[in-house]
Amino acid sequence: MLIDLQKTYNERSSVLKTLFNVPELQKTPYDLRAILYHDNISSAGHYWAYIWVEPSEQNLLCDIETDAGWYRFADAIVTPVTEGVVFNDTTTPFALLYVDRHITTVSQTDLINAIPQSLQSFIASDNEDFMRQVDFANDQQTLDRQMHDMTLEVDDNMNDRQRYSIERSMSPIEETWDDDDRSVAVNNPFSKIRNTTIVLMHRVQQLDDSDYRFMRSIIFFLAKSGNQETLERILLLYGLDDSSANEKPMINEAKARGDPDFALVWNQFETYVSIGLTVAKALRSFAENNDHIAIDLFVEAKQQEAQWKSQMVLDPSISDLYRGWQHLSFETVIERFGRVCLMNLNKAAYTKAMNEAYRTRGLEEAMRVAQKAQVIIGPEKISGDSLFGELGERWLSFTGMSDMNLSDSQAELLNALVMGYLEGQNTGNYETSGDQTPCASPLDDVSDEPVWFLYKQTLVEATLRLSR
Repeated sequence: MLIDLQKTYNERSSVLKTLFNVPELQKTPYDLRAILYHDNISSAGHYWAYIWVEPSEQNLLCDIETDAGWYRFADAIVTPVTEGVVFNDTTTPFALLYVDRHITTVSQTDLINAIPQSLQSFIASDNEDFMRQVDFANDQQTLDRQMHDMTLEVDDNMNDRQRYSIERSMSPIEETWDDDDRSVAVNNPFSKIRNTTIVLMHRVQQLDDSDYRFMRSIIFFLAKSGNQETLERILLLYGLDDSSANEKPMINEAKARGDPDFALVWNQFETYVSIGLTVAKALRSFAENNDHIAIDLFVEAKQQEAQWKSQMVLDPSISDLYRGWQHLSFETVIERFGRVCLMNLNKAAYTKAMNEAYRTRGLEEAMRVAQKAQVIIGPEKISGDSLFGELGERWLSFTGMSDMNLSDSQAELLNALVMGYLEGQNTGNYETSGDQTPCASPLDDVSDEPVWFLYKQTLVEATLRLSR
């Protein structure tokens, strides 16, 4: 019995080894070109792979100077390996990748061109954001050192009186020279704060006007204002000596909030953060493909920002002393994602209008899209804006359909819609037919998170949707 079973096993094994040795199954030969692995550790797993590099593909790995062959890719480490190492690895792979032997080889340029432009843009943007974070971390370390041990660089040949004269000219307070106490001149704390504010005000100019750091720190927000005196004063009164870590605030915010001298600054900061929260809600809705809610929130944020800046212009105590705040803006973020919402909603409205049963609702929704487009794009830019023209062009084509039966009210809606796009005029206030059920804020369940964190997180989520 056992002998028969062994004989059957050998016969089947022999058949399996030659199963594909027939001409019909060898017309398109494939070669193993990649083996993928995972260590199977939940939530903290690690991927690596063996990948074959053809000689003609050396330009794809310009930083690898060895000959073509098998390479082990593990994170940022790429090392050449022999075929014996590849096929004797005891780890079980989760995927084997085979390549048609006759497939056309491609260059690095061909591969890059095959990547969708939206994904290329996302990768480029993500890389730029990463480099900004690296630069910011490096700058922060430099700034932290300056906060603790920055002193004026003075000529070694200067005497104490000359050195004190220079430092005193940079100090905002009045002191009397005392020949017996020259240590004040050598370790003047006010010159340290002065240099700190100069570094801060220079660094914030390198950040995007919508950067999350302006919501994370009152110090960055104040540095953006351009008011060096107020920034120095708040650092002098409430600065923390142990703020060397990036996560720690630079001042005692609880005490600073209670100082009436800084009430105006805190009020403006909180207003700006509230606008940022509206933008974060819009971004979360956008990431969840809820364009209806997203566009309403983007419009709300745009109007909030416009109102905030108008109030600053009308208030000399702000416009004269804190001019830099006028440059803070979420406009680029609102436009970037708001435009996508406008395109999607306009297309959906058009689809409804093509259906006679939903035509009125489709036209009404199109009117609302046109209204919001004027806010998102801005009335001063819509005349030459390509997107605004594309939105209107769709409805101009709608008017040319001779087989379209419109009621008088529908014809009136369509006429107002087209004229709104042609002349850039307000299309009136139209609501869609049917019940409009209010939707809860997409961030109501995470209100304990700081606004800057929500904004940063939702911006990444929304950008990921664009890359899909």
